[in-house]
Amino acid sequence: MKKIFFFDIDGTLLDTPKGLTMISQKNQEAILALKKQGHATFIATGRTKSFIVKPIREFPFDGFVTCNGAYVEYLGKCVYKKAIEIEAIKALVTFCEQYDFDYYLESYDTIYVNNVQKDSVVEFALRWEMDQDIMVDDFDIEKIETYIAMIKVNEEKDIDKVYEALSDYYDISRHPNQLSLDLNIRGENKGTGITHLLHTLQWSKEASYAFGDGNNDLEMIEAVGCGIAMGNAVAPLKQRAKMVTTDVHHDGVAEALKELGLIKK
Repeated sequence: MKKIFFFDIDGTLLDTPKGLTMISQKNQEAILALKKQGHATFIATGRTKSFIVKPIREFPFDGFVTCNGAYVEYLGKCVYKKAIEIEAIKALVTFCEQYDFDYYLESYDTIYVNNVQKDSVVEFALRWEMDQDIMVDDFDIEKIETYIAMIKVNEEKDIDKVYEALSDYYDISRHPNQLSLDLNIRGENKGTGITHLLHTLQWSKEASYAFGDGNNDLEMIEAVGCGIAMGNAVAPLKQRAKMVTTDVHHDGVAEALKELGLIKK
C-alpha cells in the first residue's frame, strides 16, 4: 500500500537558530528510501512556499502543506487554498502599529511586512533565512491575498496581548521558546490541510504518517494514522503522539522510520 509522510521543517528537519541548516545526511537517505519504495513525501509547515529555505524547497518532496494548512500543493499544483479575510488582516495591522510589533503577512510568493528596512525585521529575516527579495512593505491591504500571518513581539509580556486582541480573528500558536507567533485562519491548521489533501487524492488516513515538534503540529499528528513527536517536541505533542523519537540533532526522523520498520536499520 502507498504510504504518505508529512514532515515539519523547523525543529523536525532543521534547527536554523542552532546551526542545523541542512537536512542531515541520515534523514536525507531515509526520506529518499521512502520515495524509492513508491511512497509520497510532503513538507507540512507554517511557512509559505516562498519562505521555505532552499535545502528544503530543492529536495525532491512530492508536495507541500504550507501556511499551516491554508495552502496545499501536490506535484507543483495547488489542491487547496483559503485566504485570510480582509477584516482579520486590518485588525492585525492596526494592532501591530499600536504596539510597534513586526508583522509578516504571507502569500504564496510574497511576504508583506511593516517595514523592510527596520532592524528587527531584517534581523528576524536573516535568522530564519527569509529571502528579503520577497518582502514588501508598500501594498494595498484591500488587494493582497494571504494565507497565514506571523507577529514578532518585543518582550515576553507582550505575548498575552496578541491572544487578547486577535483570538476572535485567528487561531494563534506561539513558536516554541520564541517571541514570534503564527496566526492561522480560524479552523485552518496542518491537520485540515492534510485532510483536504488525503480526501482530494483519495489516499488513506491509516497509511499516513507525520513528524513534528511544535504546538502547530498538534492537529497534524491527529489527522494521520501515525503521529510522531520529535525528542525536542513540546510536552502536549509528546502526550498526543503515538511515538516519540530522538531529537532534531540526532536524526529523529530516520531513527523513527527504522524503529517502525519502514526503512532498513
